[in-house]
Amino acid sequence: MRPIRRGRALVVVTCVCGIACGLPLPVSAQGQEATPLGWSNVLKLRTGDKVSVKLESGVYSGKVEAVDPDSVSITTSDKQQLLILPREKVSLIRDHGRSKLGAWLVVGGLLLGAVWMAGETASDVSALSSGGFPESHGPAGAVVAFGITTTGVVMLLKGGSKVIYQRPSASPGPPGR
Repeated sequence: MRPIRRGRALVVVTCVCGIACGLPLPVSAQGQEATPLGWSNVLKLRTGDKVSVKLESGVYSGKVEAVDPDSVSITTSDKQQLLILPREKVSLIRDHGRSKLGAWLVVGGLLLGAVWMAGETASDVSALSSGGFPESHGPAGAVVAFGITTTGVVMLLKGGSKVIYQRPSASPGPPGR
């Protein structure tokens, strides 16, 4: 009975560590300066990525068609027209991609639930084969796995949204300084 519990704990710890190691660390946690919101982030966009682009004349939302060092081209969501937006007129770009953390939470929650169920089943089979009665360990593992998975699903449905470009302002500090 004891090796099953050790094995279950080892699998859970391995899953948690694997998930934690797979998640990207914030740039500041890696000992580097925060990533500036420069055009280099825009150049990383792929065709079909959903974005919102803020100009002085308004905000346009749509899917990326092309990106180059001088402009970004999007097909608008509402009118399905292609807009070529020059870099000098763009003040802000927001990427509306899916949350990678949400996907990791769904996978981790499902793995944790599967490991918990396998451990409970092995424990029950072991107790029954030795002529005893299965011990009840309670639903704690299932509740935690359900909570993690549900959180991940909500994050995926909500989607992620982050600013990837902001035009540098002329005056970096507050007025009067």
